[in-house]
Amino acid sequence: MASNIIRINPASKEIVMGFAKSYRVSLPTMLDRVIEDYRRRRLLEQANTAYEVLKKDPKQWEAYQREMQLWDQALSDGLRKKKKP
Repeated sequence: MASNIIRINPASKEIVMGFAKSYRVSLPTMLDRVIEDYRRRRLLEQANTAYEVLKKDPKQWEAYQREMQLWDQALSDGLRKKKKP
């Protein structure tokens, strides 16, 4: 893995080092996890914001609900469930 120098404030470094120690992983591994967690949280926040905007437009929200009903019907596609052995 290539390495780079990234400057962070000492308090943040201590926090991440504490996380790494408690999870028994290296500092780079912990940084990767923290960054991925932040990326995912931002994605969900953006999705929630988009749903809030969608709900404010009754016509668009109704169209979305109709489309979801169509997708829900796809779940009952006629395939039989496998029996457990």
